[in-house]
Amino acid sequence: MLKLCIFLLFCLSIALTLLYGNHGKNGLIPRTLKYTILLLSLLPISLRLALDFAKIYWKIMVGKDTEVAETRIRNTRVAEDLGKINYLILDKTGTITKN
Repeated sequence: MLKLCIFLLFCLSIALTLLYGNHGKNGLIPRTLKYTILLLSLLPISLRLALDFAKIYWKIMVGKDTEVAETRIRNTRVAEDLGKINYLILDKTGTITKN
């Protein structure tokens, strides 16, 4: 995914260089590198958005799971929190205690 994003940004920088025209002293390569460096600052934002959309999709899919009855997910950090659980402590009534 990251390689695809970088490739698309590089193609966009080439397109911007060719659309700008009138290269003069600078030439194609320095101007293309300039646009690439400027556009790479957008990459972390797009990756963050992609991760957020993936978490929302995961939340919806877990909520629709028919094998687990009455599943309610209240936030999108469930995937990160599930990896941290070592022990699940229940009392006699079956309620989960927080430790």
